[in-house]
Amino acid sequence: MSIGSRLGATVHGTHKVRPHENQQLIEEARRELAQHYLLHSSLELNETAYLLGYEDANSFFRAFHQWEGTSPGEWRAVHAHRVSSNA
Repeated sequence: MSIGSRLGATVHGTHKVRPHENQQLIEEARRELAQHYLLHSSLELNETAYLLGYEDANSFFRAFHQWEGTSPGEWRAVHAHRVSSNA
């Protein structure tokens, strides 16, 4: 489902309809992708930040810490261990 259809708007008009909701959707997508990259890739953290659209790694680290209460590196270590333990 596209972002526009989730917001009940056309793609061209989406940015005008509900900018706050658009930002929430972007942040949710970034969070989910960050978790996916951290668990299922060997990307460096700065590469992950770049792929998620952050201008620098520190911005990504701050956002991730706000989402998860820990750094991306620590989150990866804990959750990668859980994934490998369940395999």
